[in-house]
Amino acid sequence: MDPDLLYLLAVEDDLEDVPAGEVRQRWAPEALAVKDHRKAEYLGRARDEILRSCQALSIKWGPSA
Repeated sequence: MDPDLLYLLAVEDDLEDVPAGEVRQRWAPEALAVKDHRKAEYLGRARDEILRSCQALSIKWGPSA
């Protein structure tokens, strides 16, 4: 497996407990706010590496992948 792809999969795994889509409507607003805040902090810390991984994959796979 490609290390850049593995990194992005790890990010997705780290955020899997953050509700998405219609299920968000079933969450208490306070609990959802905590999850969203943690997600924003995490993505803020990981942003540069996420972008680097995306750029590396784009170069490796080309524009038609």
